[in-house]
Amino acid sequence: MTQPRAESPASFSCLNQNEQLPNTFAPGSKYRGAVVLDVSSPNGTLIYNPGFSRVGGWEWVYPAS
Repeated sequence: MTQPRAESPASFSCLNQNEQLPNTFAPGSKYRGAVVLDVSSPNGTLIYNPGFSRVGGWEWVYPAS
């Protein structure tokens, strides 16, 4: 199953702004923050490509084992 968007109005209100990742990223930089995803499947693979960034993204298998 492909779920093209893993966000919802509820996911945007789960974190305070200081807990969230920034909106932009720069190569070679370090960031700390959280991402809340609202998915319908209890397991799968999440691909996070913020803003269709050309500098890459991340991939996670969940639930983490």
